[in-house]
Amino acid sequence: MLDNNFDRDGKINATVDRMRTRGLVEIVLEEHNLENQPINTGIWVNKKNTWVTVADPYQRTKCATPQCKNRCRSYCSCNKALTMCKKCHVAHVLRVNRMAQQKPDLAAEEN
Repeated sequence: MLDNNFDRDGKINATVDRMRTRGLVEIVLEEHNLENQPINTGIWVNKKNTWVTVADPYQRTKCATPQCKNRCRSYCSCNKALTMCKKCHVAHVLRVNRMAQQKPDLAAEEN
């Protein structure tokens, strides 16, 4: 909502009320930390709920983003199978944050 107020000098002081989304952003960021794989591990196996043991202490795996060709040892805390470089992790968090902000809007449309 736009609120215009006039000063004594005749200048306009305009203020805009904005929706507060900070709490939502903080919740999403807490769930999506970029973490490093333990030493001597390869990929995460969901069926066994464990890392694959490898001989190389710092083996890097391909980033899970299809267009990215980087090799890294970091993963998102939301899913250990999502090996991501720093650049792709930022895009991942922004995408998840955007989806989280759209969910309340979809719920309002349904009601």
